[in-house]
Amino acid sequence: MSDEVFISYRKSDAAAEARLIADRVNQRFGNGSAFFDNQSIELGTDFRRRLWRSLAGCRAVIAVVGPDWAGVVEGGGRRIDRKNDFVRSEIECALRERLRIIPVLVRNAAQPDAASLPKSLRPLADRQYLTITHRSADRDLNYLMDQLTETTPAAHVAVPVLTDRGGIHISGGRIRGDVVNGSKTVNHHGR
Repeated sequence: MSDEVFISYRKSDAAAEARLIADRVNQRFGNGSAFFDNQSIELGTDFRRRLWRSLAGCRAVIAVVGPDWAGVVEGGGRRIDRKNDFVRSEIECALRERLRIIPVLVRNAAQPDAASLPKSLRPLADRQYLTITHRSADRDLNYLMDQLTETTPAAHVAVPVLTDRGGIHISGGRIRGDVVNGSKTVNHHGR
């Protein structure tokens, strides 16, 4: 069973704030308690397998939302609207598996409005969120850590299985079937 707190964020939006949260989780609960992509995945490790295993068995998911969380792309459109967007896939998976998701708003971001989200992500708009500001960051982060202390770790962990198409199929646990878009694989498309 994993006791990690999974940090979901978009690098182009809130990487520094996500790192600050991950560091605070590790300080409060011990090194390795935060799943923070490049810090948690050792060189040479199958990153897909490690990522989905951590998400499947995490204590909670912290969705760090900054002003550009939707990921506006050149030429128009938003990354969050693409089914292969990695941030979208993480949140969809967490919602489907009824994991505790805590939206953490940073840099004056607003809570995502259900009408502006893809249908699969609309329940995220109903989650109680926390706003972290530069003036009250220590207090806000301490409150978040206190809330995580009260969270019960996941009951069991799914076992990722590498497929012949190079993706990950989650089986033997909480996550079953399709993880992204009707197929039984998840392919990494970046944050």
